[in-house]
Amino acid sequence: MEEGEEPVYTHAEETKRQIRREERKAKKTEEFKIAKETCEYFILSTAYSALSTLLPDKPADDPEAIGDPYKTLFISRLVNMLTG
Repeated sequence: MEEGEEPVYTHAEETKRQIRREERKAKKTEEFKIAKETCEYFILSTAYSALSTLLPDKPADDPEAIGDPYKTLFISRLVNMLTG
């Protein structure tokens, strides 16, 4: 084989190489999916623990609660905002 020449593979060898490439790609995709799920879980658990420490369990018993309860801001879909 000369310098710069591509190696010539048989059909069976080329098929094996293609299968290995697809397996590596599937493995990387699965690893990325697991890492993404782990990251999302970490973000959500951190946000939940931060919110649970800030918000009292019973707002009526909170001595620092002041103001009109009808002027309360509710935030919905907080999970969607955190995970993007």
